[in-house]
Amino acid sequence: MNTAKKPKPAPVHYLVTGVDGIIPRSAEAGFPTDIAAALGTTIDHPNPGRRWYDDTAFSYFRTVSAPAEVLDDAPGLAAWRLWEVQPLGTTGNWNENGRRDDRWRLYAHQLQVVREVDAHLALGPRGRQVRDLLDQELPGLARRWAATYQADPARVDNAHRTWRLCTFVEPAAARGDDAHTHAAYHSRNTRRTAALLRAEHLAIKAALAATEEEFGRSAAHYAAMRAESLADAVLMEDRLSEYVLNSLRGLYLEQFTPAGV
Repeated sequence: MNTAKKPKPAPVHYLVTGVDGIIPRSAEAGFPTDIAAALGTTIDHPNPGRRWYDDTAFSYFRTVSAPAEVLDDAPGLAAWRLWEVQPLGTTGNWNENGRRDDRWRLYAHQLQVVREVDAHLALGPRGRQVRDLLDQELPGLARRWAATYQADPARVDNAHRTWRLCTFVEPAAARGDDAHTHAAYHSRNTRRTAALLRAEHLAIKAALAATEEEFGRSAAHYAAMRAESLADAVLMEDRLSEYVLNSLRGLYLEQFTPAGV
C-alpha cells in the first residue's frame, strides 16, 4: 500500500480592486495599477519598497488566500472586483519587527493575474445571500423598522435596550450584545472578519439611505441597528446556532411592531 502523503494543493491567492480594476492603494500612492488591463499577464510592482514593510503608501502587492479577508485591503469600497492572482518571485508576510502577519496573507513585488472571480466571494461563503440582503431586501425592511420606531419611539427604545442587555428576556434568543460577540468571534475563526465589518457598514448605509429623509434621524438610526444585526445573521448563518441567529434577526423585537406597520 502506498502510504506516501499527497502534497497539499497550492493555496489560491486573491486581490481586490475598485470597479475600475485599479488597486485602491496604488491610486492613492500615485502609481495607479490596473489589474484588469493586466489579465493573463505578469506585472511588476511600479514602486517596490522594503520587504515587507509599508514604507510608502503602496510598497508591495497585498494578496490573501482567505477571500473573505480581502476587503481589509480596500477600505471604503461599496463595490469592487475580485481577482485570482499568483504571487511570484520572493514573497513573505512579515513586518519590520520580524513578526509574521496573518498566515493567509502573502506579499510580493510581482504578480501573475490569473482571472477575475465572483465579487461576492469577498463577503464569504454566503456572500451571494449577503448581496441579496443589501441590494434587494434591506430598503423595504429598513422602512418598516423605521415606521415601527416612529409609531412609538419610547417603547421601541426600551425594547431595543432590553434586547441588547437583558438575559432570558426571550428564551429562544440570546441577548443582543452577546449575539454580536458570537458573530465577531466566529468570523475570526472562519476568516471572515473583513467581510463581516464591510457587510455591517454597507447594511447601515443602506438602511440610512432608505429611511433618514422620510422618517428622521432617530428612526433611521434604529433601522440601521436592525440592519447591522441582520447582516451578521445572514453572513454567519452557517456558523451560528439558532439561539444566536434568532437574536440577530430580531425575534424579540418583532413583537413590538404596531399593527398595520
